Amino acid sequence: RKLCFIVSDGRIERDNRADLRRIVREMTEANVLLVCVIVDPIGKGEEGIEKTKEVSFVKGKPKVKGFLDDYPFPFYAVVRDVAKLPEVLGEGVKTWFEIIGRMEGR
Repeated sequence: RKLCFIVSDGRIERDNRADLRRIVREMTEANVLLVCVIVDPIGKGEEGIEKTKEVSFVKGKPKVKGFLDDYPFPFYAVVRDVAKLPEVLGEGVKTWFEIIGRMEGR
């Protein structure tokens, strides 16, 4: 079992999401847990990635939904302060070891 962190701004183009879902599925089948750590510092008056909306057109009609609603990574964390990144990664590793320990301790 392996753990892989992907550190990113989290902005994934709609056209690339299907490919990323396939990669996440293949990695999961290979016993690799992918966790996307989204570094999203926001300034005063700005909204973060969780509140970002996107518009698509279905049968010619606009459809608005949250950017993260169909995010290709089932496991992700949003970090506002890049200085907290080591702490977040450390907690992620700790949690992963706890999960693995429980699975193997059955």
